[in-house]
Amino acid sequence: MKRFCLFTIWMLCGIFAFAQQTQNQIIWFNGKLLHTSAIEVEDSAILGTVWETDTVQLVIPHALVQIQRDTIVVVDTVVKIVHDTINHYHTKVIRDTLVVNNYVEIDAATSKKYQGMHYFSVGPKNKIQFSSGNLQYNPAKMQWRFAERQFDIIGEKNTNIAPKYDGWIDLFGWGTRVPANYSLDVKQYYEFVEWGVYPIGAEKPRTWRTLTYDEWVYLLEGRPNAVKLCGMAQVAGVNGLIILPDIWTTPATVIFKSGVCAESGEKYFAKHQTFTEEQWKLMEEAGAVFLPAAGYRYEKDVLFVGAIGRYWSSVPSSENSAAAVFFYSMELTPHNYDNRCRGLSVRLVKDI
Repeated sequence: MKRFCLFTIWMLCGIFAFAQQTQNQIIWFNGKLLHTSAIEVEDSAILGTVWETDTVQLVIPHALVQIQRDTIVVVDTVVKIVHDTINHYHTKVIRDTLVVNNYVEIDAATSKKYQGMHYFSVGPKNKIQFSSGNLQYNPAKMQWRFAERQFDIIGEKNTNIAPKYDGWIDLFGWGTRVPANYSLDVKQYYEFVEWGVYPIGAEKPRTWRTLTYDEWVYLLEGRPNAVKLCGMAQVAGVNGLIILPDIWTTPATVIFKSGVCAESGEKYFAKHQTFTEEQWKLMEEAGAVFLPAAGYRYEKDVLFVGAIGRYWSSVPSSENSAAAVFFYSMELTPHNYDNRCRGLSVRLVKDI
């Protein structure tokens, strides 16, 4: 297939342009981002270049689409479905008609909702946004908030946990029936109360929620390119895990390296990759999420700060434990289970 310029695509389609960086598909409508999705195959449309083996997925607002048998009519551009295969797609231009083999139709409200968002798939049809930081709680004031920055943690000060403690904690037993509970009696944690039922900062109750076990698994292992969208790192001197949104373009002045560290130990987070606070701001603006390795709390003892990260799910795994994400320098797994009385980190999400 001959190379042709992006301008030609705009002239032919009237509403579409395709861009590829790290195997991403980006679809535009009237100069605005309409939808983006990651693909796993090596071949993809690259800024106006189309090859015989390209995969092109069109996301078309419902208002612009009419379906006539196997032909999709988009305003004055006719898009036909050809080569109906699963693993091998073809894209080609025939005169003034762009021919593709598959498309996804969405309504105008959905396209507007996704515009400009950095979203994360936690299921085949479910997308979320992460909160701005880890969850924090002041027992004396009975107030909830998110950490001001994604790499902020309370750390050793979690040893002050008590019902009347007038300070902030960020390591919690499973559920929020008694947020400042540090008892080792697992019976006190039998009932899971969603953290998001409370007002958090200026947010209304039930704005945020906890990911389920299955959602954590899909995010870290199941979504397209999942392995390439996670990486250990040190950010502003804090060790942790970076998770990238479904559609990702690394800022021009930084480099992102996916995967885990080559060796075990706190120092290897930084050896894998390091971001200054200024560099992280660029990553954050592009949609990156950082889960700091905040350790965990056992009664009033705080352990392994900077070495491991443990983040709760909303799903129990036995009478005494619940599912949680676990990571250290050489490993990342959503298949971990922790005793419910342990104090772990919490990062809430919002459904899109």
